[in-house]
Amino acid sequence: MTDRTTIDDRLLDWLADGPAHAPTGLLGEALADLPAQRRRQRWGVGAPWGRMLRYGAAVAAGAALTVGLLAVAGELRPSPGPVVGPTASPAASTVLPRLIGSTVITQPMFTARADAASVVLADGRVLLVRGVDPEGLARWAEPFDPVAVRFIAPQTLSQGGADTSAVLLGDGRVFVTGGSIGLSSELVEVPPPATDDDSGMVRGVTQDRPRTQAAVTRLLDGRVLLAGGWDRSDTLETAEVFDPATDDFTLTGELVVPRRRAFAVTLPNGRVLLAGGVDGSDARVLTVETWDSVTEAWSRFGELPLDLAVTSVTALPDGAVMVVGTRQAPSYAGYVSTPVRIDPAAGTLTALPGNDIVADATITLLPDGDLVAIGGRYLDQDGPIPWSSIVRLDPVTGATREIAQLQTARWRHSAAVLPDGSVLIVGGDSDAESIPGRTDPTLLDSAEILLRP
Repeated sequence: MTDRTTIDDRLLDWLADGPAHAPTGLLGEALADLPAQRRRQRWGVGAPWGRMLRYGAAVAAGAALTVGLLAVAGELRPSPGPVVGPTASPAASTVLPRLIGSTVITQPMFTARADAASVVLADGRVLLVRGVDPEGLARWAEPFDPVAVRFIAPQTLSQGGADTSAVLLGDGRVFVTGGSIGLSSELVEVPPPATDDDSGMVRGVTQDRPRTQAAVTRLLDGRVLLAGGWDRSDTLETAEVFDPATDDFTLTGELVVPRRRAFAVTLPNGRVLLAGGVDGSDARVLTVETWDSVTEAWSRFGELPLDLAVTSVTALPDGAVMVVGTRQAPSYAGYVSTPVRIDPAAGTLTALPGNDIVADATITLLPDGDLVAIGGRYLDQDGPIPWSSIVRLDPVTGATREIAQLQTARWRHSAAVLPDGSVLIVGGDSDAESIPGRTDPTLLDSAEILLRP
């Protein structure tokens, strides 16, 4: 193991000479040298993320460099408690990202945004779509380039707002539907990485039944299923399929229970599982149902074992499905998120412990099959608090452990897994009392990357 002085000297040389001179595995070597009691929050740093330190070469002040470097090397401890509000101005972020704990602050977005949909493109970039910004509805599609480690000029969309879904199609286009005003969908062609402008095509497509707040999932044959939703008047029981080969919609079978704001995932056998949402009277729907891609009929699968306000549904690599939702906490006057594991093959729905997952955390599937719950809100009788914890969730046992802290406590944010297994965490709100779908002065333009485990 290289001694601490040598590591510090080599890191300083790296930022002085540029990342091209970085020795392979240097940061991983530095992190491996941390005391054993701090290794529970150690995330490896891969070579691609060495590019994030390229900003350091532009900084002449040695003190600023030393702060960032010693934080990576484990010499500085993260600031105690959650940090509320933006942690870096756009100008500061383009000079030197803050490197504290297990996350890295990146260049900010072009504008603050919350409630956006995110989708990973075929080339590894992440596209943020719609949501709300400080002016109201965010009518933008904004790419993040993980190689350049920055956001690219956004494309203008015809619609904006929350309740948006975005799906990558087989031809590289992005299917976008939902939003707070419009009831139609859009097809987005994203400019190539070398194009640093908002060129690219955005085209509207007309649905058979106008709807927003629908459950959306890509089918195994490349088509997209939209189930339920709201047409500004009624909660819908209809469903339709979008075919990217013809850019047309076709109505399919009706749901067992009309619902909106539900979640759908495609199973390995081609069937679709639908869970969560509310009915026409805003009551939680606990019925889980499935759609048969051959008969195009919906059928009742079972009932959630707990009264959950479902916030995410994730298809797991082993064919099971993880549902996470908020409920009244059993031990205190507040709320907690609880996972339910659904085994479609066995026909079982099992509530798991899922300790330490707060309400409204985003749930993201990691490449190793584990789930990670990021941010959210701590809700109790004293009022909500924005949360900064990042918690690993075992999808089989429900066991949890905190692995990192966000630089900025947030909720209503977006999260997406990058090609090297790191997680991009973007935007959101630092005010835990804000209302989803509405603009707020505390919306965030900051982004951070959780370095891969």
